Amino acid sequence: MSFYNFINSSNNTAVIEINGEIVETRPKHWWTGQPLDGLYFVSEEFNAQVEQLKNKSKITLKINSPGGDLFVGVAVYNKLKQLDAHIEVIIEGIAASAAGLIACVGDTVKMGTGAVIMAHQASGVMWDFYVTQTDCEMKARQLEACNKAVAEIISKKTGKTVDELLPLLKEEVWLTGQEAIDFGFADELLENEAESQAPTYDSTNNTIHSAGKVFAVKNIIENAANNLSAYQNKNVGQPTEKNKEEKPMSQKIAITLEALKNDHPDIVKSIADEAAENAVRAERERQKAIDEIAPVIADKNALADAKYGESGISAETLLFNAVKANVGKGAEYFAAMVADNGASNVSGVESEPTGGAEEDDATKAYDEVKAAVEIFNKSQEV
Repeated sequence: MSFYNFINSSNNTAVIEINGEIVETRPKHWWTGQPLDGLYFVSEEFNAQVEQLKNKSKITLKINSPGGDLFVGVAVYNKLKQLDAHIEVIIEGIAASAAGLIACVGDTVKMGTGAVIMAHQASGVMWDFYVTQTDCEMKARQLEACNKAVAEIISKKTGKTVDELLPLLKEEVWLTGQEAIDFGFADELLENEAESQAPTYDSTNNTIHSAGKVFAVKNIIENAANNLSAYQNKNVGQPTEKNKEEKPMSQKIAITLEALKNDHPDIVKSIADEAAENAVRAERERQKAIDEIAPVIADKNALADAKYGESGISAETLLFNAVKANVGKGAEYFAAMVADNGASNVSGVESEPTGGAEEDDATKAYDEVKAAVEIFNKSQEV
């Protein structure tokens, strides 16, 4: 899976999470060629989905990354910079090196409590065993150009000149909270978790954003209107003490979405606030439950997908899937053992007595394996 996520994109907004090392292509095992597990922001996977960001009015970019490939970071910065959307960056943990450059794309950059941003000089590797003076001078020129590229991007965000920044990059820049704001990297502080997760209202598309979810106010109000209308219709015509002798009422009270919004704004606000609070509470409880069972989940991809993906599965479902997968692996292992036993003709080989405790242990172990194989073979005949 991707350790960046497009979360609950609406027609006009999108939330993106960037976690892990920034690379151009997903690393693979040198022997098997299979993709490696781990946290990676892969540019080729991001580029395949970047079209989803066009025509968005607002993009929220959440970053927790130690950095990685400089040129990938520069390319992602420029791709996001070309979009018309207002970009809000939230640094949740660390935005270092290339990740710090991506953070500079934000029209507004917010620092979480304890979050860190870091910038430094570019570095490179010379693979040849023997290098000449010319090789070293060429590498030095390459790194000099890279350092200027880093400084130019940071300059556009902080307002500092390239000449001011180059000496600072040489020493490395590590900043937290207010320091990042004073330097020009960041614009605001997220004082606490509750504030960062507080529901927000987007007037451009009439939605509420809460706990990584997007709720359409129109749907909330329509549900309330339907419930209210059903209640009124149910009670219309019921005789009261006053009109028991009168003709039952038959008039139905018509209610529309616009009428509810205009005539009862307090009801609309109350419904929206309650829905947002319930959504935040439910999502926090789900995340907490997943965190509690995380140590026993071997498949970290499945764990990350449960927490950050679109499935939104519960901790119980995640644990059930993990147990089911382990049971399947155990059956495959036992079947493979039986197949190996048959191919080796071990059942036709008799042990030669050696005497003593060693003979008893070997015989016991052989008998146990043979019995297990016979049980399996009988189960296959059924």
